[in-house]
Amino acid sequence: MKKVLQNLALLSIVLSASFAKLNAQTNQTINFESQPSKLGKAYPVPEDLSSIKNYANFKAKRQESLWFDYIDDARVFGETYTYFTGMYMMPDSLATIPFEDGPSHVSVHGGGMMFDPASLFWQVNSNDLEYSRHLKYTIDSVSIPFKYHNFGSTTDSLIISYTAGDRMGGVQWGSSGETSSTVRYAPATNSVINPNKSVVIRLDSTDNTEGFFRTNFASYIAGSLDLAVGVDVNPAANDPERGNLFGVTVQFMPKIGASTLGQSLTSNDSTNIDANNLSMFSMLNMRGTGGITVSDESQNHGLLLFSGQRYSDNENWFFLPYAPPGDDKLFNYVLFKVSGQNVGINDINDNVSFALKPNPAKQNDVLFADFKIIKPSNVNISITDLQGKVIKNLTNQYYVPGQHNIDVSINDLNTGIYLYNISTEFGSATKKFIVN
Repeated sequence: MKKVLQNLALLSIVLSASFAKLNAQTNQTINFESQPSKLGKAYPVPEDLSSIKNYANFKAKRQESLWFDYIDDARVFGETYTYFTGMYMMPDSLATIPFEDGPSHVSVHGGGMMFDPASLFWQVNSNDLEYSRHLKYTIDSVSIPFKYHNFGSTTDSLIISYTAGDRMGGVQWGSSGETSSTVRYAPATNSVINPNKSVVIRLDSTDNTEGFFRTNFASYIAGSLDLAVGVDVNPAANDPERGNLFGVTVQFMPKIGASTLGQSLTSNDSTNIDANNLSMFSMLNMRGTGGITVSDESQNHGLLLFSGQRYSDNENWFFLPYAPPGDDKLFNYVLFKVSGQNVGINDINDNVSFALKPNPAKQNDVLFADFKIIKPSNVNISITDLQGKVIKNLTNQYYVPGQHNIDVSINDLNTGIYLYNISTEFGSATKKFIVN
């Protein structure tokens, strides 16, 4: 392995504004000098994930109602990924990692993921969220793939923190003025500031990942933390742009820590392993490598705690939201189970249900607009652009109760985002769909 993510410990971070108060979302401005080419060796994520050992069990969660997987949904729109094999997490930088080009101190001290309901990519999920920044919802559960190795002598801990709504923070990228949301962090206590909830998970040798020392992608999918959350997320009146976001963060706390100054993590499974070596923990960290066909402006991105944040002199700091403008995005693989208003609902009310498939569609596809009414009604269905201009009228006539199917060619539609509108005497609804 090469040094992975080590250079990001040298981030140039400049504070130009402080948080007005503990629970405020005031943006802090940072100058971010990212060098993705120096992140170290990364391995491509296989195209056919179904062939990976245990992946079917992992992905079966998507078949349950209302699980959201941003990484996989972005793949539908052309995103590709690489994954890093050396992102071992420690509470400090004292331990060293024996990379193939020499030892290097740990520079990753925590990780996580943001969840934003206002993403176009959720449209590819049959149990999709209504596209809205005003959505009230509950994070029921999270599922976090991980790798862990314990040498048999300790019980280690994970601190999982959940932060929502107006407890979030924000940073402004100095180079562009764009903003990203994040979880706020106190370096002095090595803890999340004002989370909605924090839990401690114990790990020991019985939790060891099979094939931990392998670098193949299957070893990262071999196990996951499946955790009940139960945190309600409500839009913040003072910040409609970010008020209903949710962030989960993970910090690893080995029982043997600072007392082992300079002690190396072990990079192989030799039969002569020292029983006193430090335990090893890693989330599945991935980098989007481009090729995506539809721009998504939501705040679904990874959260990373590098040495630049861990050892900051600022009382109120942050997990780095790895969504810098113009750069590849970094993610920590997390699935979210969501319930609440407008979640997984394809019905206008008890009298009308509808569906539009496929979504996303291709230009040469036939679009299937299916609806069912239990009372007679005039039904109007149209396709508009995002400004409301009618592009196609699919139907506008009287229908008897029952199931009805309308097929329409979309050869004349350009690639982009459109609105699908249905109106009846019992109510109306609008959904987005995408043409690739």
